[in-house]
Order: sequence, then structure tokens, then C-alpha cells
Amino acid sequence: ERLVITKTGQYIEKEDLPREILDPASWAEGEEIAEQLPYKQAKAVFEKRYFKALLKAHDYNVTSSALFAGLSRRHLQEKLREFKIRVSDQKNDEDED
Repeated sequence: ERLVITKTGQYIEKEDLPREILDPASWAEGEEIAEQLPYKQAKAVFEKRYFKALLKAHDYNVTSSALFAGLSRRHLQEKLREFKIRVSDQKNDEDED
């Protein structure tokens, strides 16, 4: 939502995306962990980190996050439940920082 409002051009380009989504350094630790896990567990580690970063990048707006990720809002909500990610908890954690 924030990106759509601040973007001046017609299309959202890769360069317009938040650093949390694109910065490889922020994912390095997860990659190292993932290499030491079976596929199913590594995928779960990635997905949980991805959904947390996605929510943060979209100011914890589930609808905006789902649209950006190409998921239905319902599917994203199911994934958040699967990984026990509560939007209100994420917001509170950020407010405390």
C-alpha cells in the first residue's frame, strides 16, 4: 500500500521494493541454517522468515501483503496460522524496538 502511494511510475520495479525483501545479507543466516536441514524443515524456516518480512514491509497489512505476494488473503492468513505468526504480536515487537 505504501509503495503504491509513493511510487510515481505506472509499474512497481524491483528497485522499488523494501530492503527487507531484497537484501541478501538479511537472509544469509537463514540460508546457512537451511542448508543443514531436511527440505521440509528448510522450507518452513524460509516461509516463516518470508512472511514476517513481508508483513513488516507492508506495515502489517495482511491484504496488501497478500496482494504483493500473489496469494489470496485467506491463503496468507492460513500460512500465518500455520507458522503461529500473529500480526498484532509482530506490530508490538516492532513498537518496542
